[in-house]
Amino acid sequence: MGASQQCVILGRGPTGLAAALVLARAGYQPLVIGPPPRAAPSGALQLASNGFEALRQLAPQLAEQLLAQSTRLTEIEIKTLSDGTRLGHIEHGPHLYAGVSRTALSKLLVAACQNTGQVDFIDTSITHITEQAGGARLLTEQGEILLADQVLATDGPHGVGRQFVAPQQTPRATTQLALRASLPKAAVPAGFASPATRLWLGTACHLVSYPYGPDGTVNLVLALTPRAGDSADQAARSQLSSSSVLGWLAEAVQVWQPTPLWQASVLDCWRRGPVVLAGEAAHLMPPHLAQGFGQSLMDIAALAEALADEDLPRALSRMAAARAAAAARIARRAETAGEVMRLGQPAASWRDKLLGLTGGAVLDSFLADVWQLPELPEARS
Repeated sequence: MGASQQCVILGRGPTGLAAALVLARAGYQPLVIGPPPRAAPSGALQLASNGFEALRQLAPQLAEQLLAQSTRLTEIEIKTLSDGTRLGHIEHGPHLYAGVSRTALSKLLVAACQNTGQVDFIDTSITHITEQAGGARLLTEQGEILLADQVLATDGPHGVGRQFVAPQQTPRATTQLALRASLPKAAVPAGFASPATRLWLGTACHLVSYPYGPDGTVNLVLALTPRAGDSADQAARSQLSSSSVLGWLAEAVQVWQPTPLWQASVLDCWRRGPVVLAGEAAHLMPPHLAQGFGQSLMDIAALAEALADEDLPRALSRMAAARAAAAARIARRAETAGEVMRLGQPAASWRDKLLGLTGGAVLDSFLADVWQLPELPEARS
């Protein structure tokens, strides 16, 4: 047990790395704790204009590098999963919206942290946190004890940080799974790989597809509730094989990676003693509005803004206070969007008719303030 660290960040995912970068540029020497990735992060995420603007304010050069390695998406197309009938679309216009490679994002953030010369890493997991006078006592999986004045926990909704801050508020899974896969551009029809997000609405299920990265690899996310006894691959094939426009996917994708879909869960209080939460540790966001990482970036942007005129403890508290209500509002919107996307019959047919009549205007209005740009100070040089 050595001297107390000024600031420890739990979790070495994108949110933790972004926080480390902000703290280093504010003159701190953050220690990032988390197990090293077993492999490069796979797949992609969508980053909307609010997330990109937050990233630009935090790290302008990194944001431009990420955009150069991404596929800029021009619109959201809404179609029926059964036969591909176009129900409407939303044009992004001048606003940034891109398909981002998780691998590229991780590499750029790690490199930026390393280039500061002020960010240290420990490849381990924290199993227990206790509060003590002046800070926190952290127990590693090897049984070592670390001391920290302040802890920023970005280790997700099931991490030790959230367990310490809100032990009674355990995230709840829905009955749905998100089945994920990727296909190279050459393996999909030409129109399928054009630079747009496609939302294919079915009965009690939906598929999202979009290209990402410089080579236009297509990311696929199929949300459904498998029948009892079905594997993820069986559930996907059963759903897709009945589609006249997407049936080819049933054979093109050999393996779907299942992940549970969780109910929205945003804590009212993000702080307990020296431990403050950020990212999905504080706000578990359903993926239906593609706002998970974007909202996490806005957490860190709020921290950067607070650090401009506050010390670290006050800045962390200010970030938590500023972001809790806003994140909860977006999480509720995402929950509502998911409920609409998984409607069964006959409600699904009425949903499709409404979208067909309005051409996507209803959805455009629903999303307008979701993508609202944060007001942030100019980035420091």
